[in-house]
Amino acid sequence: DPKAGAAVQLSSRHHRLLLHVGLQTAVAIALHKVPEGLIIYLSRQASPRLGLSVAASLFAHNLPEGLMLALPLFLATRRRHTAFLVSSLMGAVPPAIGAALGMLAVGNGDGHDRSSRLSGIFGIAFGITAGMMCMVSLNGMLPTARIYDKSGNVVSWCFALGVAAMLFANTTLE
Repeated sequence: DPKAGAAVQLSSRHHRLLLHVGLQTAVAIALHKVPEGLIIYLSRQASPRLGLSVAASLFAHNLPEGLMLALPLFLATRRRHTAFLVSSLMGAVPPAIGAALGMLAVGNGDGHDRSSRLSGIFGIAFGITAGMMCMVSLNGMLPTARIYDKSGNVVSWCFALGVAAMLFANTTLE
């Protein structure tokens, strides 16, 4: 039956697409988490209380990221353990690498020299991270979401709601 073959092919295409988006998201999130580890390390250096607060905030922030990573991998592989393992590794290892890089880069220097190194590190890390996350979102996640939203309305409204929520949060928290 030609229609049955087309359905299998479409399903296979969607699985490959979901796997691609999942892996692309995994790499971007992993690279995004390196600066988070750096931030936790630097916050802890400034104040143990601040370090704990930042770590707790990032933990809450990372829960939806883990789901964002695990869901396409699970849908593509149909293996819960694989999706969980990859998501867990991508969530745990990169922040540890970021903290280690922070220790190496910042060290125990003093005054102006240490401050200059911190400014450079933050500028580079956040610029790269922001660019990668934007590209993954706009070129991978958003087009994939639109495939599953036939009308395009749900994804468009949710995207606009997400942008509005971040604009509101950024303007009210400044």
